[in-house]
Amino acid sequence: MIKLMDVLSEAEDKGCPLPTQNIDLNLKNRNKAFKKYNYGPADPRHDLAVKVTELDYGNLKDSDFKSKEELEESPNISYWNKLMDIYNTEDIFAILKQRCGNCAAFNISDKMRDCIKKGIGDEAPVEPIIKVGEIGYCRFLKFKCAAARACQAWVSGGPITES
Repeated sequence: MIKLMDVLSEAEDKGCPLPTQNIDLNLKNRNKAFKKYNYGPADPRHDLAVKVTELDYGNLKDSDFKSKEELEESPNISYWNKLMDIYNTEDIFAILKQRCGNCAAFNISDKMRDCIKKGIGDEAPVEPIIKVGEIGYCRFLKFKCAAARACQAWVSGGPITES
């Protein structure tokens, strides 16, 4: 079981977390997040009434998402239903608002963004990847993740914006 204090006391100030620098380790941790913590959905855009780049994760509104009727037709509905069961709620909008982008474990500090950029290297154009995906680092599950996604390890109060 992951303990919050263990995660928060992690000595990341000595350098970049290994998953930001090692794609294989990042993928291993991300796959664990898929299987064990319901990281997803595969494409969050299916549920949005706005463009993903227009989301204000600190102030998500019901109107940012499709209507309940439209959501019933979404390819992601089974994913959201699963999270509603886990959180014991019937309010799909409460669940839709629990995103990596507003999770207390989601680190988007300048230092972390620099680590992510360093890990991507010269293989691809870095800024568009980070900006479009709103890529940050999950300090709980130890992988690079996208702000628009969600998981059952979500905790309110984020993101982390300072080192």
